[in-house]
Amino acid sequence: MRVFVTALLLLASGSALALELGGHDIPKTVRVGDQTLVLNGAGFRQKLYSRVYACALYLPKRTRDASAILDSDRPWQVAMHFTRNIDHHDVLQAFKDSFERDPSPQSQQSEVELEKFHVVLDDLKKGQDLTIRYVPGVGTTLHAPTGNSSTVPGREFANGILRTWIGSNPIDPQLKDKMLGM
Repeated sequence: MRVFVTALLLLASGSALALELGGHDIPKTVRVGDQTLVLNGAGFRQKLYSRVYACALYLPKRTRDASAILDSDRPWQVAMHFTRNIDHHDVLQAFKDSFERDPSPQSQQSEVELEKFHVVLDDLKKGQDLTIRYVPGVGTTLHAPTGNSSTVPGREFANGILRTWIGSNPIDPQLKDKMLGM
């Protein structure tokens, strides 16, 4: 009986550690600074019927309200796992397009700041991970698969990046719903 209970507990704890999405394990929590963030939602970025990357959004507390996420000055993380090769210019262009689709008074400055990400980002290969995280008072940091990283200060830039997925005109409305846990 004790073995059965132990096995059941291990099974239950294992299922709490990760979510499987297309053969890739998505952790249910991540550490950002001194805070643990929880998986809010995850899905695939699709383009022309092809999966480009699995994408997960982590927040201090789960919510389905995109406006509340963008209005709060709390840490977040977006983790992308690429399911095919993609040119790094395409990733950066998606962010630029987001600034144009969902503009703010600082959009032009945000496009200039995006160059800091360009410096550390190479073309992405199938199986690689790209992480972008925001920490209040620090800024938005892109962690490239090469181990290089770059940080852009300011909350407005962070919101511009996050609007790529959960803004009023997201890159992929179905992915937005998945990232918001719908």
